[in-house]
Amino acid sequence: MKSAHLVLGLVLLGARPGLAQRNVLVIVADDLGPDRVGAYAENPDPGRTPNIDRLAANGVLFRTVWASPFCSPARACFLTGQHSFRTGIGVRIAWNQPDYGLQPGFAPIAERLRPLYSSAAIGKWHLADNSQPTDHPLRVGGFEHHHGSLFNLGGFQGGYQSSYFYWQKFIDGQPEISEVYATTDSADEAIAAIRRLPEPWFVWLAFNAPHLPAHVPPAHLHTYPPPLAGVPNQYRAMVEAMDTEMGRVLAEIGPEDTVIFTSDNGPYEQAITAPQDPTHGKGTIFEGGLRVPLIVVGLDVERPGGECAALVSATDLLATIADITGLPMSAPDSISFHPYLSNPDRPSIRRTLYSEHFGPNGPPPFEHWRRAIRDERYKLHRGSNADQFYDLELDPYEQSDLLEVGLDEAQRERYQYLDRQMVLLVGR
Repeated sequence: MKSAHLVLGLVLLGARPGLAQRNVLVIVADDLGPDRVGAYAENPDPGRTPNIDRLAANGVLFRTVWASPFCSPARACFLTGQHSFRTGIGVRIAWNQPDYGLQPGFAPIAERLRPLYSSAAIGKWHLADNSQPTDHPLRVGGFEHHHGSLFNLGGFQGGYQSSYFYWQKFIDGQPEISEVYATTDSADEAIAAIRRLPEPWFVWLAFNAPHLPAHVPPAHLHTYPPPLAGVPNQYRAMVEAMDTEMGRVLAEIGPEDTVIFTSDNGPYEQAITAPQDPTHGKGTIFEGGLRVPLIVVGLDVERPGGECAALVSATDLLATIADITGLPMSAPDSISFHPYLSNPDRPSIRRTLYSEHFGPNGPPPFEHWRRAIRDERYKLHRGSNADQFYDLELDPYEQSDLLEVGLDEAQRERYQYLDRQMVLLVGR
């Protein structure tokens, strides 16, 4: 039950009292493309995701969503509402050496929701610089609590080889060794946070799965019979194990709560199967690297089971949560996708989507970079050497560069438009 003094506080801050008390759960998968979610029906053998599919049946499924080619930049975009060239995080942050992590001053979502919302970051962070204090989600993320890993699993950390079954866990900045399967641990911690945190709360649940190292999850979490040989099969089992554990978390969610499910980037090459192109996955600016699932469930969904084709960016999460909570929040690159929850068929608010990767992390100039911008049909790739231009309507897997065969008048107009928009945003 919400108290009267909290409602008064919301009014004084300019929030809408009816909305500002809604709990918000954001679930982020790691290296999961739409082709590996059953509800998207984009692969003949996507994997088994009954709980994610149930979210889609009760919410809105978005089909044209871009994040980033790598883990760290995507997470910075989600939390700050700003593109990578602003945050300075353009490639994954190294875990075994000092690197440039998320800097103070970007006012991420959890920080902006305080003090009215309690908060917890659960699972993988991957925005930490090793040379900074280990309570990084608390120091620059704005979260009150963090229980999970700071980096990827599978690396040589703290004098041992980590895995999903033996890994370094941080509890509010303090390290310990965990032998709980990491996907299960994230679900356990999310459930504990949901039960413990005062309402309203904001919980960021970032699974390590299905990121490498590929492995066979505990048998009770998936339905694939042994032997599970090959990365694609193990990847599917890892996705199903994550889905199974998501089911436990979702059982804690009330009818007034909002759930947002997404991913940071597409699958890695070893996990990709036809008709997707293995060379166009994670780490690239092809659709297979940038495009991610996005499903939203909550009171604002007026047509459960709806699908939306509008253009949505990872940076749009901040503005959307502002609309859901009724709290005033904005960022330079964030446009709310909240209007699509009541009308998935409305025309796209965004005219373009933009993403990039660059290195090293830090302020410009960058030693290497790749950028991409698209409208509802055409897409421009730009690197230090040459452009590429694709018709995504006729060539969704980006196999035919139109610049190699020549542009007709309509194509040239769209190429010039996208070129102008990219220059206006970040320069050539």
